[in-house]
Amino acid sequence: MKKAFQCYERIEIRLPDEVERVEFEKPDGKVEQCFPFMYQPIEVDYDEEGIEKIRKSGAAYAMCRYTPDMCGGYKITLFSGKTLLERTRITVSGCENHGYIEISRKDKRYFSYTDGSPFFAVGINLAFPSVYGRSNGEEFGLSEGYRFIGLKQYERWFKQCSENGINVARIWLGHQYFNPDTQNTYEYDLTQFSKIDEVLKLAKKYGIRLKFTFEQFRFFDYVREALSASYEDDIFRKFNKRLYDAGNRCENTREWLKETKWEKAWLSKMMEFAKRYSGDTSIFMLELWNEMNCVGGYEEIMDWNQRILPQVKSLFPRQLVTNSLGSLDHESSAEFYKGFCWEKCDVIQFHRYLDQGAGLDSCKENPIEMVREGFAYFQEKDKPVFLAETGAVNDCHSGPFRYYVNDHRGMLLADCVYMPVFLKSCGVGNMWHWDE
Repeated sequence: MKKAFQCYERIEIRLPDEVERVEFEKPDGKVEQCFPFMYQPIEVDYDEEGIEKIRKSGAAYAMCRYTPDMCGGYKITLFSGKTLLERTRITVSGCENHGYIEISRKDKRYFSYTDGSPFFAVGINLAFPSVYGRSNGEEFGLSEGYRFIGLKQYERWFKQCSENGINVARIWLGHQYFNPDTQNTYEYDLTQFSKIDEVLKLAKKYGIRLKFTFEQFRFFDYVREALSASYEDDIFRKFNKRLYDAGNRCENTREWLKETKWEKAWLSKMMEFAKRYSGDTSIFMLELWNEMNCVGGYEEIMDWNQRILPQVKSLFPRQLVTNSLGSLDHESSAEFYKGFCWEKCDVIQFHRYLDQGAGLDSCKENPIEMVREGFAYFQEKDKPVFLAETGAVNDCHSGPFRYYVNDHRGMLLADCVYMPVFLKSCGVGNMWHWDE
């Protein structure tokens, strides 16, 4: 490995198989530990239709990652148990990287970098790439399986974001394109982690900070198969989960939220993510779940978050950690927002859409009023508040708003994106319907 690095540069070290932990002694004498993970090299190729093909490129090997946050000399020590295997030294110098995105020390409602420079989040949801059906060779016929342009599409999106002032993008790591899970707990598809690595590289290339959402599933279904390209089956593909532990399957979300074995397995997966991504300055925020109030009952959701949020924060101490709830458009969702353990989160965020099927009148007609009233729920909170999903939908989220195509002046975009700026938000409203 090279011997000279810049502050906040990501260090990757290929390790002998016997290494169990790596210690980094900083210039001030403090010691930080990193733990090995298995890295699977991949090759990315495209067929004659432009569809992405990802395959393994050689055998997996052990690696660790670390981010130095001060200048000076570091000692790196490899251990197997208590046995010292190897020691080396590196030098870290200054750079133009501003560091991590943190809560501003001047005003807790806003963000800044570690060096104190302000950061205002101009974001968009780019949760997963577009999905394309697979032809079965017959007219209009689809076979099982879905395909992606994938990384090429993300590069196009990130390039456009960079050119237009966007600095944050949200990614769903639980989506089929990224998800490293197999159906068995503690077993992971290593090529999926490598795909996430490639997206992170593209984000760094174009100056985009990523917000990682770990989960979005809402139910367990072991019978139904989604073979068509209908909207209904698209929802099924996004939100179904199948999971086994020692041959026993998880039957429903209530069991998943309450039983220790599923919680232990999930935290083990968070450790796998932490080994790879904890401390990476290009990761803006970590979100445990997309719209978690859609998963189970009030008490189970609240209890789970009270337990889990501090544990995830301990795995990612340098990154912002939060969670999300569904669209703030009914009294039932308002109850979740009011009672949620925001004190366990670094950031408060909410979702709110213009929706003529909403239970709250303020969401039905005027997007400016919709956004204003949403922020009013949190006006007494001394934390950053973020409108993390917004836009307009057909009644009760049955699809993108039918009148998007008539909004030639971009009024919906302007109202949803810019209104938060005037409400002391830490960022603009993050639009959802990026394809429309």
